[in-house]
Amino acid sequence: MRLAQDEAVALRHVLAYVTASDGSGHPRLRLFDLNTGLGMGVAGHGACTAVVTDGDAMVTVGSYQIVFLAVPKDAPALADDAARAWAERPHAATGDYRSRPIGAALRALDQPASNDTSVTLIAGPSVIAQARALRLLADCRSAATLAIGQSDTGFGLALDDLDRGILMGRYERCAVNDFSAQSVSRVHLLLVRESGHVLAIDTASTYGTMIDGIGRAVAELKSRSVIRLGLEAVVTWEKRD
Repeated sequence: MRLAQDEAVALRHVLAYVTASDGSGHPRLRLFDLNTGLGMGVAGHGACTAVVTDGDAMVTVGSYQIVFLAVPKDAPALADDAARAWAERPHAATGDYRSRPIGAALRALDQPASNDTSVTLIAGPSVIAQARALRLLADCRSAATLAIGQSDTGFGLALDDLDRGILMGRYERCAVNDFSAQSVSRVHLLLVRESGHVLAIDTASTYGTMIDGIGRAVAELKSRSVIRLGLEAVVTWEKRD
């Protein structure tokens, strides 16, 4: 979705990921501000950098309002205006807005459904200081490792980093940004743990992403996977036992 003519909207500003939630009966929506420094707003709360919900959400990005509604295929047409569509949504419920640790928030959404929509503010993608990111690959605290190309550059990734999400690209706002190839987009890929699995999500990059030789917009990483960003940058992912 392209939001034009607004200086408060960054290139690759927000990533939205929707899955069927196990047990709750509602779709799970996760929204990530991609470390823009501009953030986003959530109806009922205010500014945040990431949110997880088991129901509807209305988000403000710059001067735009974006409504996410789970509606049946045969539902009546919604109003064109976002605020009106939000107010008139057919299954409006009282929102349960709270800030909680990511693990607790995701577990809560797997509980049996209630009449309330749970909207939980969580921390945005990790900003890993270079000294911390360039850990030795033998670091026992790491849940997984990333190795870039054939170099000795290695990143040890902790579970809390993967829960929050890890951005890869050429921009300094990406936690993993040690790329010189121009075919790697400035914000190219998000690695994030969802329901116990680590996903690689392409953030609408210019030249795309290949996972184990197959072009993918979203893919679950194996115990060992080879990720190609753009035309030539290769990153090897390896899960630790």
